[in-house]
Amino acid sequence: MSSARAKRIQESVNILDLLDGYGYEDIDATMDREQQYRCDLHGQDNKPSARVYPQSNSTYCFACGKARDVVGFVMDKEGLAFRDACRVLEERYGLPAWKEEASKQETIESAASKAQNEIESLSRSKRTFDQESRRLEHLLTNITTDREIPMNDVLALWEGYDRIVHGVKREDWQEEQAKEALGKLRERVLGR
Repeated sequence: MSSARAKRIQESVNILDLLDGYGYEDIDATMDREQQYRCDLHGQDNKPSARVYPQSNSTYCFACGKARDVVGFVMDKEGLAFRDACRVLEERYGLPAWKEEASKQETIESAASKAQNEIESLSRSKRTFDQESRRLEHLLTNITTDREIPMNDVLALWEGYDRIVHGVKREDWQEEQAKEALGKLRERVLGR
């Protein structure tokens, strides 16, 4: 699974064309502007509850409470995993097949980079709570954009992070206790 693969698809497939291809009658694919449409991903929609944003090549459904790019839309519409949704879009829009070897190499390089970062972190002096929290926030941001982990799991990790950080701000937690909690949360993130 690759963010590079999703980026390539996002840059190649127009969200208006995708919605038009699925038969959304409220969408006029010839008009490159924001449009409302009836979203069927949360059940029957009596009035348009979703909006398409051509500039960001994405949609947002106010009833679902969810933003979707072209890959996310196909995942939800067809009940597919990330890799399968990418394959469907590549076939449907005539994109060259993604080279799995490049994807595997990317994964290996990413794992090596993470391991190197961990080694470097062990050799550095102790970090402050603020440094640890920024470091974990950066890691959580990366896994959120990579889409390799189910969104419910990502949200649970963010919730844990927020609980710790706000606990320190409200002075419910001592910084040393919070650093330990951040470390455990970081281990959970890296263990995925």
